[in-house]
This record gives sequence, C-alpha cells and structure tokens, in this order.
Amino acid sequence: MVPYSSPLLSLSPSLYTLTSLCILNSTPIPQIAIHAVPRRDDFFTRIAQGSSLEKLDIELAKWLAAIDALVIRLSAFLRDGNYGRV
Repeated sequence: MVPYSSPLLSLSPSLYTLTSLCILNSTPIPQIAIHAVPRRDDFFTRIAQGSSLEKLDIELAKWLAAIDALVIRLSAFLRDGNYGRV
C-alpha cells in the first residue's frame, strides 16, 4: 500500500501505474502478469460470450444487486451483534 506522504501520489495519472508501484519490478514475473491482463473492452467481449454487451450489463446489474444485498445483510449482522462495523 502506498503511504499518504509518498511522492508517487504527486505524479501525473499516466505515470501512476501498476508497473511503477510494483516492488518486484526488476523481475519478469510482474511484467508478464501485467501484460497478460486483457484490455477492458476485450475482457467484457469475452465474458459476454457472443451475446450483446447490453445483455451483459443487465446480468452484471443483477449480480451486483445480489452482492449488495449480501453485504447489507452481513453488515447488519455484525453491527447488531456488536462484532464491529463494515
């Protein structure tokens, strides 16, 4: 995690990349992992599996609503049982 007083936070957004923050930047493993990640548009096209992106958006909205309901339910359980806050 980058500390708040880090000079990296003053860099322009184009220089503030995962590569510049990687501790193991001298080894090829992080470089391979960074280059193996697909571009955003390619990723959504692949997970749509030939369907339209509008249908994917609808399905993702359903999935996110279900996850949101779970988080609300677990947060209420933790809060009501005095186990902490989320």
